[in-house]
Amino acid sequence: MANRMIKDEEFDFAAHGRSAAAEYAKIRPLYEQFAMAAKRILDDALINGNIKYNSIDVRAKDVDSFGIKAAKPSELDPKKPKYPNPMKDIADMAGIRVITFLPRTVNKVCECIEREFTVLKKDDKTLELIDEGKFGYQSIHYDLKMLPSRSGLAEYQSYKDLKLEVQVRTVLQHAWAEMEHDIQYKSPNAIPTLIKRRFIALAGLLEIADREFQTLQDENERHKSNIENHIASLRKAYDEGDASAKEYAIEVLKDLSLLIESEINERKAEFGDQN
Repeated sequence: MANRMIKDEEFDFAAHGRSAAAEYAKIRPLYEQFAMAAKRILDDALINGNIKYNSIDVRAKDVDSFGIKAAKPSELDPKKPKYPNPMKDIADMAGIRVITFLPRTVNKVCECIEREFTVLKKDDKTLELIDEGKFGYQSIHYDLKMLPSRSGLAEYQSYKDLKLEVQVRTVLQHAWAEMEHDIQYKSPNAIPTLIKRRFIALAGLLEIADREFQTLQDENERHKSNIENHIASLRKAYDEGDASAKEYAIEVLKDLSLLIESEINERKAEFGDQN
């Protein structure tokens, strides 16, 4: 009798997941529409801000995935569900992922997100890993809602109470995360320590590569600015009709010639061309 009572009290995680999936399936089309509307808002804001990015991916969570997530036990008490009320507790039913080329653009995208949406939660995975003394998955995650000023409009009213998850990361961070996720979640067994260590080492290398790409762009921008300043000085001298304009122009052209020649020699050295 006692054993039957204990059994009766056991939580049915599978049934909980199935029930959540069935309920979510009814409103998934609304989340698809919500995700697309949020993407349009963000896309327009990035274009207006002249912020260049690689891609914006959008999705509504798959019904089966939602059911599996809803059926997860709590880490604090494995006898209870992690999400007692899945429709309220799970925040990633609609999701957007913004992939940038360079780390500095991540910050610009985040500034744009925080202007265009109400931020419910922000997690900087990079800072969390640094605090833990680790390398690894780097990304910024947001839980968002529509701004009150926007959700009051007729076209957005149906999304007023819906939540949206947005992830922002670089191309290299995304490549690492996708590979790590694929191996970790498709592996039937625990990942060997050696493979984990290699993933951590690769994360460190990609972080260095991200910084180097950013440095290269910064140096290129400074180089372009120097040339533009020379040309502007030359134009100003001619416009002012200075008596020494011709002499000054010759000096500027010499400087530009030396600058270009130096750039060519550097590129030759990089590619091993000794001619």
